[in-house]
Amino acid sequence: ARRAPSGGWEVVVVRYGRLAATTTTPAGVDPSPAIDALRRTAEVVPPPAPPATSAHPEESALVMAWLEQDGVRLVDVQDGWACPVRGAEGVARLRDAVGVRVAADPVEEPHLGHVPIKA
Repeated sequence: ARRAPSGGWEVVVVRYGRLAATTTTPAGVDPSPAIDALRRTAEVVPPPAPPATSAHPEESALVMAWLEQDGVRLVDVQDGWACPVRGAEGVARLRDAVGVRVAADPVEEPHLGHVPIKA
């Protein structure tokens, strides 16, 4: 969620990299009931076959860009939030964070697993 320019909140539900639902709440109103309703009515998104998301890569990139904006707050995260290490996003973040070479073969460095996206 993030504050809307006119007050209130812009809220999104993201499931497996896909935008599953969105709403806005008015200024001065508790957003909790709207968030609960949005979570219950959001699109049911099946888990993807790793390392893919359940959306087109461009959609996942747009969702990620929105989530990384200043002022965005994570309301609830289930099952963690990660990007596959050997995916382009994960490789770039890992290199930027620690300057590590990422093996092309997951058997070489299985301990790498996933790279956290945001704390």
